[in-house]
Amino acid sequence: MPLQNYYGVLLSFQNGPLKFWYIKRRIKETEKQLKYLQSQRPDQAMLAKCNELADELDELHRLEESYWHARARANEIRDGERIRATFTTKLAKGGEGTILRDCMMKVEIGVRNMIEGLIWRVGNGSNINVWSDTWVKGENGGHILVPNGSHDMNLRVSDLIDVETSSWNVERVRSIFKDDDCMRILAIPLPSSCVEDGRFWWPMKSRKYSVKSGYWLARLEKVNLFSSDRDNVETWRSIWNLAGPPKLRHFLWRACKGSLAVRQRLCNRHIIDDATCLLCEQEDELIVHAIFDCPNGKSIWENCAFKDVVAAAPATSFQDRWAWLRGKLDKPNQTMAGTLAWAAWLCRNKAVFESPVACNINTVVGFMHLVDE
Repeated sequence: MPLQNYYGVLLSFQNGPLKFWYIKRRIKETEKQLKYLQSQRPDQAMLAKCNELADELDELHRLEESYWHARARANEIRDGERIRATFTTKLAKGGEGTILRDCMMKVEIGVRNMIEGLIWRVGNGSNINVWSDTWVKGENGGHILVPNGSHDMNLRVSDLIDVETSSWNVERVRSIFKDDDCMRILAIPLPSSCVEDGRFWWPMKSRKYSVKSGYWLARLEKVNLFSSDRDNVETWRSIWNLAGPPKLRHFLWRACKGSLAVRQRLCNRHIIDDATCLLCEQEDELIVHAIFDCPNGKSIWENCAFKDVVAAAPATSFQDRWAWLRGKLDKPNQTMAGTLAWAAWLCRNKAVFESPVACNINTVVGFMHLVDE
């Protein structure tokens, strides 16, 4: 039926003698009458009246269904005409190749999104390739980087498992992988019995895929977080669940995103010409340098209870360092580390823009009291 015919059906309900609102009201009244009669003592006249009301109710429901069918079909045809107009416009501008490229790009994003959300659960390890499959928690999208030297590219996870004890072959793992990768591998629990490897959907606690979780994983790509693996998601969660004022969490989020106005960032944006730290004049001022390594604020970390953990943390970026600290410290010490980083950044700003003096311990104590409150 053409679209105009369906609109005609709708208009007949709106402008005709039997309006749609009247049909709905009449259905309620008829159902009420029928229910009342059915509660009375039955006789021949009452049964005839019940049959009459039932027939009338059927006709009213048919009219109501006709209205909704006409409305839904009109919307479908209208939306179909919109899609056809969009494709016609694209064909006129770029031809069939443009449409095909758009479709293929969306399919590619969808497939990539599914692959990004799936990770192997280690069973007997026979189905998992050590180098090419996603099976470990942490950096590099769940993959193990191939160490320098010659290695078997067909190595399976099952080759790393001691079948007799159902545990990792620690000696072989340490002989192949770097220390960080060894820690990640040996932290994976193994089943006590021989079971098949399986895959699960890590964005959901139920480990099952849902359209909603797939949509939000795809949204992460649009804000340049598509390559973030599960470890990065846990990093963001640890920041936003941190105790303390909202300004502390916002500072840590900006630091992890690399949006603090250190000289290296200003130089990359062509705002200044020299990225050298103004306080120590020894190296470029990156976020990790300004907060942890610059002598101006280094004393903050030398006097904290977890200085050895900070010293061993990676220096590639603030986000990597925070992920390291999150994995080594408990909740209270995570809050302490975030507070000290916030204080170190304030001391840096005071030294650069007010007076080039070393960080005052009173500033740090003041920040600690602010967070505790």
